[in-house]
Amino acid sequence: TIQISPPISSARFSDMGGYSWAVPAVEFLSSSNIISGTSGSTYSPANQMRRGDFVLMLSRAFSFGTYGYYENFRDVSPDSYYASAVAAARSSGIVTGDAYGNFRPDQAISRQEAGVLLYRCMRSTGNMPSGNYSDLNRFYDAGSVADYAIEAMASLTRLGVFQGSGGNLNPNSPLTRAEMASLFYKAIT
Repeated sequence: TIQISPPISSARFSDMGGYSWAVPAVEFLSSSNIISGTSGSTYSPANQMRRGDFVLMLSRAFSFGTYGYYENFRDVSPDSYYASAVAAARSSGIVTGDAYGNFRPDQAISRQEAGVLLYRCMRSTGNMPSGNYSDLNRFYDAGSVADYAIEAMASLTRLGVFQGSGGNLNPNSPLTRAEMASLFYKAIT
């Protein structure tokens, strides 16, 4: 029997101590040019993931395109590094704006918002099983999942992409960079 253990420390980033659960995901996604650090030697795993950055990572992971002209949201600067990714995601129906035509790219993305966007990407690229509310029953805070996010969170939970922590999904909590890496890793591998 050969036992292979995933790395518990990062060869690329010096600040992954305490995040051994996320190291394999960060290493894989970094070497695949899907994610990058916040500097040459740091990843900042505890930092909140911003909405514009999350969509940029989705674009890289799922290759939904960042080329051509697309109409963008009013609050997404055409000069921003994530502008074309957000515009392509909007054109593809992956992201929608609020009632005022805004995307709020600099705002932290919640775990359930991230789940909805990830689910839409996964569904657009292939066969994605649909979950239902019963898939969320094992979590103490299942009732906190917004109606618009139930199918996505249930489906991702059924697949094991979302696993929760301490019996909770924490759907309204901001998604951290470490959590984002873990979600993407589970979704694409």
